[in-house]
Amino acid sequence: MRLSDSAIMIDMKLMTNYRLRLIYIFITVTAIAFSSVVASAQVTAPVKPGIANTAAAQIIPPSKVATINSDVFIDPKIGVTRLVKAFATLDAEFKPRHDEIDVLLTQLDVLNKPSILPANIADQDPKVAAAKKGQIEQLTTNIKKKQQEGQALLDKRTKDLTDPIYADLMTSLDAFAKKRGIDLVLDVSKSNGVYIFNRGVDITTAFIAEYNAKPATP
Repeated sequence: MRLSDSAIMIDMKLMTNYRLRLIYIFITVTAIAFSSVVASAQVTAPVKPGIANTAAAQIIPPSKVATINSDVFIDPKIGVTRLVKAFATLDAEFKPRHDEIDVLLTQLDVLNKPSILPANIADQDPKVAAAKKGQIEQLTTNIKKKQQEGQALLDKRTKDLTDPIYADLMTSLDAFAKKRGIDLVLDVSKSNGVYIFNRGVDITTAFIAEYNAKPATP
């Protein structure tokens, strides 16, 4: 059996910046995601058979609808300053762990390369082959352990840093909408079937600007 056949294939890129963004999605912006649009219209409720025609029809008042794109909140250039700083903090805090795992992955990759093995595996000392096989298995186990520990710490730290910000964002968005008479805010990043024909209804930039301008909550 070739030594490379005994190697356990594992994910070669844990805790990259892309992974951090996925973690962020785990702490999804549920506070500002809404699922339906209410049209600005007056609707007359149908009169059921047997009810007198003089019964008052139900009137639904016009509703003011706006959209927001919460994906923009983490944009390094135009996003929510507190969130951008929070994720920058996460990147800095977990970079040593990420670098350590990258080094181990490189070592594992070298061990798995067929080029380091003799052309005829049968000519290799069985003790040497067994030692390298054990080294590969031990290194693989060590990497997986560090990945799991790092991911658990990353999840907790992300929650600790961002949950208070999302709660404050929801409170601020509620106040922002009420001040402008907005009845419904639809998060277009969570609704793939929404088509916007009037970009004037998008409050993303205005809301972020107002939120960034206010003093940070302790």
